[in-house]
Amino acid sequence: MMKTCIDFYDDSAQNWADDWYGNEQLLPYLKKLIEYTQKKSPKILDLCCGAGYESMRLKNLGAEVVGADLSIKSLEIARKKNPTIPFYVKDMLEPYSDLGKFDGIACIAGIVHIDKQQLQTVFKNMFDVLQENGYLLLVFKEGVGVKETSTFNNQLYARHFVFHTKDELEEYSKKYFKFYEDLTPADDSTGWKYYIYRKISA
Repeated sequence: MMKTCIDFYDDSAQNWADDWYGNEQLLPYLKKLIEYTQKKSPKILDLCCGAGYESMRLKNLGAEVVGADLSIKSLEIARKKNPTIPFYVKDMLEPYSDLGKFDGIACIAGIVHIDKQQLQTVFKNMFDVLQENGYLLLVFKEGVGVKETSTFNNQLYARHFVFHTKDELEEYSKKYFKFYEDLTPADDSTGWKYYIYRKISA
């Protein structure tokens, strides 16, 4: 039987940690998220936090951080490297209001495993945990279609990597969020997009 997407992140957790704990590529976007909250120490949810490298950076920027992910192996690394940050096993398709309310959410490469029909559920769950006028940093790969498999150490995984378009995100988020700003550099040709959304007032 082919290994699952969660297996992929469990098995590759240490590699992600090795690659990203010293990589500050996303630091400017995290700074922007914190800046938009207009708070010195905002409460930020790092949703789909992986091994906790961006959780670490958010905390270093002054935020009160909570991390959530489905990969238990990734969370083991996150907890070891960040003993003062709470991390939880959570599925972004299931409610996680028990984590409390947040001024901002960083969802970096989380929706790349979410089919478009599931996006409204994802946005609703984010909406439910954000404070009024809270902000969302959403990082995703732009495009159309799905890459069904990935490999790691010559092992094949059913990783199900989903591309999304701005119009698609607009359609499924419009009940909950208003598009606020595209932070993607003009010369970025990778296809990765860095969007800021603002929660619509209830």
